[in-house]
Amino acid sequence: QEADSIMRASMKQREFTRRRFLSVSATLGAATLLPSLSVAGSGKFTPQVWTGTALGARAEIRLYSPDPQLAEQTIAGARREIERLEYIFSLYRSASVLKRLNRKGILIAPPADFIRLLSESHRISRLTHGAFDVSVQALWRLYKQYFTEFPDSPTGPSDRQIAEALQATDYLAISFDENRVILTEPNMALTFNGIAQGYITDRVVEHLKKNGFSNFVANIGEPRVVDTHPEGRPWIVGLKRPNQSFAEKKLNVVNKGIATSAAAGTYFDRKKKFHHLLDTKTGRPGHGHLALSVIADNATLADGLSTAFATMNVSQIVQCIKRIKGVDVYRCDQNGTWSSVS
Repeated sequence: QEADSIMRASMKQREFTRRRFLSVSATLGAATLLPSLSVAGSGKFTPQVWTGTALGARAEIRLYSPDPQLAEQTIAGARREIERLEYIFSLYRSASVLKRLNRKGILIAPPADFIRLLSESHRISRLTHGAFDVSVQALWRLYKQYFTEFPDSPTGPSDRQIAEALQATDYLAISFDENRVILTEPNMALTFNGIAQGYITDRVVEHLKKNGFSNFVANIGEPRVVDTHPEGRPWIVGLKRPNQSFAEKKLNVVNKGIATSAAAGTYFDRKKKFHHLLDTKTGRPGHGHLALSVIADNATLADGLSTAFATMNVSQIVQCIKRIKGVDVYRCDQNGTWSSVS
């Protein structure tokens, strides 16, 4: 209960975490790229735009349509879908499905979306040899509790404390099917913060497509561009390092999801030595990429892989992406230089 109380108190701030480093611009010659998602008008239609928050992060939908009323109605439906999914996956809503599982260690008759995302999370865990693991919450709780008590500690939690938390960090110890989910290790808890925003983006995309829309952008914490820009050309994605005001690398993107992870999203300690991207094998903060972006066929995959790759070295990332089609990875090193990982 004490751990849950500490976690709730910090959750809203924490969920504004790791990935505010993407921008989408209408032209390569744009003088300014906003720190989130932006597109210019198509010349055919005035975009219908909604902005808000989802899982604590900024969200945006832009639809291009000759029927503004239809666009508004469709966006209203998308907002209801976001609210429904947030109720399932949120860590800071006390009545959410995920919070109920973490409290009891068992979930009977889980929602279909819960099993769908848990299954995809397991697939990404296998692809990354456990670098992505939704059971990392036990480890995260340890760091949060420790640095709440010792905010200036130069060492972080002890080896013994980390070893204990790692006992509850194992995606293979999650037993699930369509009827129930069981956490088989004591003190085990799940978090979908490294993948849920991408998943909700993809569900919103499904909703918008079902209503007849194409050539649009949905960004529910992680952006996904659908088809080409309404002008018939690729969308332009700008990558920038943390705290930078302009894009340092620009890419042409069509029909892809994009996600970026960076240690600067959240630090546990005041000296900013211990960041939130924790290596599930060592229990310590992962490798020193300044930022790492993944472009994939959907936002769920991009989100999960960017979380995993942030804790892996370049060689490990290269070996992993050889097994996955349609994935591009870009790394920003400690000097602030962006390069392709291949």
